[in-house]
Amino acid sequence: MIKKLLTGSALIVAGTALAGAAETITLTPILDSINGGNYGGFTFSLDSDTYTNESGYTLDEITVALRNSGTSLSGSYIVIYSYDSALTSLTYVGGGSASTSNVKWLGSDYETDSSNYWTRPGAGSTAVTDTEGETVVLYSGITYYVAFTSNLESAQSLTSFDSSVLTTEALMASNSYTGGLAATGSLVSTSGSLNASSGYGAVVAATLTTVEATIPEPSAFGLLAGVGVLALAASRRRSRKAA
Repeated sequence: MIKKLLTGSALIVAGTALAGAAETITLTPILDSINGGNYGGFTFSLDSDTYTNESGYTLDEITVALRNSGTSLSGSYIVIYSYDSALTSLTYVGGGSASTSNVKWLGSDYETDSSNYWTRPGAGSTAVTDTEGETVVLYSGITYYVAFTSNLESAQSLTSFDSSVLTTEALMASNSYTGGLAATGSLVSTSGSLNASSGYGAVVAATLTTVEATIPEPSAFGLLAGVGVLALAASRRRSRKAA
């Protein structure tokens, strides 16, 4: 019995230590058409059938397509919340400084013509962190809300949509695309309501990385050895009593 227990514990520790290596996932939208308008952000969720890593996925980079080059996000931040379906119960997840640049968004027949792309400005962040300064981790089964703000401190304390804190931006949208982070119908109106009936969704690129299972510290192996010694001693005592 003791031998089986020790063997099982060793296998658990070894299995954790040999967990799969991290995988980088690049999400680049492939467009059929584009539109746009002024919105208070967008929502998205990671498909639970595709994103099965229980430890989650770090959001290493995010880029949101803007409707026109006149949009300026100088001094602004991209912020992310988890939320309920009515945007009345926001929980701050993290944020990062927003910068703008021209981005090539792939067109629908890019496979036969590599020059077919839409060139539009994008608002992006390469350092989306939580309040502890750690890279934001996303999980499947949770709906997230992405917005913009010029006041990060106020945005961090929001528990419901507030148009005086979360700014309106001119976002590019599409009614048919694949490969991006957000889904069609994910746009949020300037008043904070979901604009699902529009048929258009925000165009968003992103880079995610699977979070690896925690590898035990060396002390964990020492603890396992200690448990083995104690179990062996207890076994010997029982044997002496039986004799």
